[in-house]
Parts: sequence; structure tokens; C-alpha cells
Amino acid sequence: MPECGDIYLGQIAAVDPARQEVIVDLGAELRGRLPLAEIHPSYLDLPVTLRERLLAELRGDQLEPTDRARAASPLAPYDLGEVVRLGTVILVQVVRAGDGTEDPSLTAYLALTGRHCVLRPNAIRDGRVATEIGDPAHRRRLAGLLNDLDLPQGMALDVMAGGNALQRMEIARDLDRLMRHWRDLRDRAMASTPPTAIRLAGRLP
Repeated sequence: MPECGDIYLGQIAAVDPARQEVIVDLGAELRGRLPLAEIHPSYLDLPVTLRERLLAELRGDQLEPTDRARAASPLAPYDLGEVVRLGTVILVQVVRAGDGTEDPSLTAYLALTGRHCVLRPNAIRDGRVATEIGDPAHRRRLAGLLNDLDLPQGMALDVMAGGNALQRMEIARDLDRLMRHWRDLRDRAMASTPPTAIRLAGRLP
């Protein structure tokens, strides 16, 4: 059974318009449910202007990554079946394990957790400092360190709770390690035939 954090190269197998979700084939007779709000726009079959509008709304959204439904409003006039193609290959991550009666919940917005930070390799928003770091001075300092990092376009790095005293070298070292993991996962996915597991929880070196 898939666990939280597992990453799969899946294929969209079915559409559930009533729940605004797609069913993703994960391989080995496993399936997961992917809400429309958790599908990265790059996987949607959209006119260019609508995709750009959706990306703009998502970039301006100040909600947590797991609550993107409001930002998906430009899709409201469309049926789910109109913007999702069956058979689409999609890289997804388990965010909630199944319980025997419900399939696992998935997201196409990946998150790789390091020692101090979380790398979001296909992020739309900028990196953030955990809200648990409440001291304004610490938040400003850490936000400045994030802004100084040389992150590839389309990626974001979040500082986790407990990172008040982190120095630039510690964050950069964590980022380097996470980038190596991401490149390994990406290469593994590109060399794999879907549907298949790419990384299972607890097996990250």
C-alpha cells in the first residue's frame, strides 16, 4: 500500500467529475485519487491564455500548498474531462495513505524533505519560512537567505520549523543534497516505463 511521501510515475486512468478528481494508475494494481486543484497546470490540456491565467492566480495565492482550490477558479467553466487526457503520464506524490476503503490521495506538486528545508521542484510560488518561526527578525533574515540562493526557475525552497538559527552555508548544503536527490528521481522517472514506483518512503539515501 502506498505511504505518504512515495513518488510514482503514474498514468491518468479515469476521471471522476462528481468529485473533481482523476484516478491515477500507480502500477502493481494500485491506484490513487488526484484532485483537480493538485494537478500542476503543465499536465492540463488548456488553451495557452487560460494556462497563463491559472499560473498567475496560483502565483498570487497565499494559501498553503495543500489548499489550491480557490486558485483553480479559471477552470470552473470547464468539465474535468475537457482539461484532462486519459493516459497522460504524470509524476505524483502520496500525501495521504489509503485506509482500505479509500484510495491514497495524491498531488502533482512534489515536495522533497531535507534536514532543514523542503525542496519543491515544480513549485509555482516562491519559497517560504515556516510560520512556526514567529520572530520577525528571524523570518526576515531567513527570507533574505532564501532570496540569495541560486535556485533554478520553477523551483522553491521552504525553511522548516526549528530553523531559526540556520546560516547560509547550512541551507546551501541542504539544498545541494536535495538537488542531487531531485536529479536522481528525475532521471529515474525519465528512464522508467509508467506506471511504476520511483521512490518509496524511507528509501531515500
